Amino acid sequence: MLFWRKLRGLMIFNAVALLVGVVFLTASGLQGVWKFRVLTKSIRERATQLPLNMELVRQIGELRVALHQHRGSTSRALGPSPAGDLLGTRDQFSTHLAEVRLAVEAYRQELETAEVINPKINDSAEELEDLCQIEVGLHSIEHQIESSDWVLGDSSFSMLDDQLASLQDIVARIPTRTKQRLDQFSEEARRDYHFLYYLSSILPAVGVAMIVMIAWSFHVSLLRPLRVLFEGARRVSHGQYDHVVELRKAPVELNVLAHGLNAMTRHFRETRDDLDRQVRERSNEVIRNEQLASVGFLAAGVAHEINNPLATIAWSAESLEGRTMELIGESAWAEDDPRREELTVIRRYLRRIQDEAFRVKGITDGLLDFSRLGSTRKVETDVRELVDSVVDLVRHLGRHRGKDVQIEGPARLNAVLCPQSIKQVVLNLVTNSLDSVDAHGKVTISLEDQGDQVALIVTDNGCGMTEETLEHVFEPFFTLKRDQQGTGLGLAITHRIVSDHQGTIVPRSDGPAQGSTFTVTLPKQPHAKANEVRPQAA
Repeated sequence: MLFWRKLRGLMIFNAVALLVGVVFLTASGLQGVWKFRVLTKSIRERATQLPLNMELVRQIGELRVALHQHRGSTSRALGPSPAGDLLGTRDQFSTHLAEVRLAVEAYRQELETAEVINPKINDSAEELEDLCQIEVGLHSIEHQIESSDWVLGDSSFSMLDDQLASLQDIVARIPTRTKQRLDQFSEEARRDYHFLYYLSSILPAVGVAMIVMIAWSFHVSLLRPLRVLFEGARRVSHGQYDHVVELRKAPVELNVLAHGLNAMTRHFRETRDDLDRQVRERSNEVIRNEQLASVGFLAAGVAHEINNPLATIAWSAESLEGRTMELIGESAWAEDDPRREELTVIRRYLRRIQDEAFRVKGITDGLLDFSRLGSTRKVETDVRELVDSVVDLVRHLGRHRGKDVQIEGPARLNAVLCPQSIKQVVLNLVTNSLDSVDAHGKVTISLEDQGDQVALIVTDNGCGMTEETLEHVFEPFFTLKRDQQGTGLGLAITHRIVSDHQGTIVPRSDGPAQGSTFTVTLPKQPHAKANEVRPQAA
């Protein structure tokens, strides 16, 4: 079955079908020509034998006439006629008899040497039997004229005349039989003619139908699939990479070609999507770098000027709180002193001024992390030990108590990196994950050895992220904390540190309330030209 679905099998089948049709038509025509040839040769053979038959009839007729002439001569010889006339008449009869025998021999030779083309016409068995009877009769006549004086006897004359009459009847049957055969053959030839006529009328229609069938088969199995392939290739050439070529009835080779074209377009789509993704990533990275550069310029230009007034405000609030306590004294804090409530309000407001001043100072310190210079270098570090130290630190923080933090991976995993910078990366990722989970949430830190790379995977079952959040997660001032607290610079700094280490950081989340995963990949041995990181905050 598979053979007939191949292009070669289809071509062979159609070629064989066409060849069979041509052979059948040719055989039909040749059969008609052959029958006509048989008919003409048979008639020619009979036409060749007919003069011999007529000659034999004539010779026997003349022999009988000669016999009657002998009889008349004999009657006259009994009169005054001389005896020499009787002898001459007898010799003349013998001569005619010899001519009859020669005619019989010639006829026999023609029948025996004639080619039997059509037994219905050229079968000479009955004619040969008739010739045998004629030869027997001639032999009897010869014997009779040699053994008796038949010229003078009436009984001998009557016997010879009867024998010659019998021979005439036998010879006369031959043309009659031939005519009967020709009539019979003519009827059969008429039937063959009608059959060949109808066959010759039907076969062209059958041939045309076969050609139409073969043409339709080629159209359905070859031309139509080729047109579909051509249209698919044209669409792909115009950039329609989503077009899929589907062939329903086509040879195996064309199906393979269609699958190859679909695979090629699928590869084009994957390449295009990958390039689009890279363009988006590079564009986001350019935008992020521009934002970071803007933050750096802002930090370099105004952070110092902001910190000085903030320090003055905080110091003044603290000093004012102390001076107030000194002026009022301890007596104002007595339970029965009416000034106690007002003093409590004043003290709370002064403390709030100090706290907010220090919070703003923390924001400016975060801004300065983008521009503060440092001279840290990369050294071979045990990443597992670094992660353990960070986890031990955050576990003792009050707001993270009760939350489950687990570390998975090899007991030792070395890589050349900046310990302080990577510790800040781990701290930012772990604290973000802990802030996103509930009171009894779980955070898993996985370390993987990936040959020439180290993978750090931080997974939580917290609030998760939307698609929009994933797009802006590394932008400065974009925070993931549910209470919207913090500067929003932690992940921006993390992304910058990872990029400086020639690594990648990839966020992933299935949606809100589905948890989040951050995968950090760092090379074990950075390139020599990047052996020293860009300045980072200590």
